[in-house]
Parts: sequence; structure tokens; C-alpha cells
Amino acid sequence: MNAVALKRFVEENQKLAAECANLLAQCNKWKRECSLYNHDREALMDFGNEADERAKEAEIRVHELGEELGKLTEELRFYKHRCESQGIDSSSEGTTLEENLLESVLATLICKDEFMSGRAFLEENNSLESCQRLLKMWKK
Repeated sequence: MNAVALKRFVEENQKLAAECANLLAQCNKWKRECSLYNHDREALMDFGNEADERAKEAEIRVHELGEELGKLTEELRFYKHRCESQGIDSSSEGTTLEENLLESVLATLICKDEFMSGRAFLEENNSLESCQRLLKMWKK
């Protein structure tokens, strides 16, 4: 080989070495990018899994609340029907449902030893403002 060919060979070899170093730097850069991408993908997958889990828990809670609402609605219908039927029975006796409820509330406040109607209790304790208001409501 002559000197010119050797010089070209060395120059070509240097160019290839520089290109190899460039490619190696790009490869390292892409490895870091891929690592970041994989980390982000894993974080998103975890977030998605947690969101799915919370959504399932929310669906279960909605179902439970729906069942509870149904039970409470049924209980409300039962008591409404019971109140309506008591209202019909009590009106035939000349007493309203409110008077019956007031009578029962007052009966629980009075000692069992004493027997006194709710109206008599209110009239006896007329000095108390709350008794005066209840008495006015009763008279309506």
C-alpha cells in the first residue's frame, strides 16, 4: 500500500469511528427515552388500575345505596299507609292524626304513675312557652 492509500484508510477509519461514537450517543439517548417511556407507561397503567378499582367500589356503593333507598322507600310507604289508615280511623272518633301523635308524645313525657291527657298536661303547664304553642296548635 502506498502512503496515499494508507492516509485515506486512516481518514476513513476516523470517520467511521466518529460515526460509531455518534451512533452510540444516539443509542444511549434512545435508551433513556425508552426507559422514561416505560416508566410513564407503568405509572399510567397503575393509575388506570386504581381508577378501575375506585370505579368498581363506587358501583358497589351505588348498588348498596340503591338497595337502601328501596328499603327506605318501602318503609316510608308502609308508615304512610299506616298513618293514612290511622288518620281515617281517628277522624271517625273526632281526633286528628296530629292530636294522636301529640297525645302519644306527651304520654311518654308524663310519669306512668300519673294519668293525665295531653291536653290537660298542656293546660296545666300553660306557663311554658312550648306548652302554649302546642296548645295553640291543638286548638286549630
